[in-house]
Amino acid sequence: MKRLFLVLIAVLLGGANAALESKTPQASQKWDLHGVLGMMDKSAKDFHSLTADIEHIKYTDVVKDTSTESGKI
Repeated sequence: MKRLFLVLIAVLLGGANAALESKTPQASQKWDLHGVLGMMDKSAKDFHSLTADIEHIKYTDVVKDTSTESGKI
């Protein structure tokens, strides 16, 4: 569940980043907590769905074992 939350945050920040770049392409703006949360709120209004193919690869060096889990959100 924590990873899903991080994926959603990354998607929302990606939208916020695009919005920021379109408004001020030449200016570098400092990011603060309130600004980022505000951009996330604005992006969330247009956010309807998310799908992702996920693959988690775990390697254990001691026993030279690789396990792979995959799924779809």
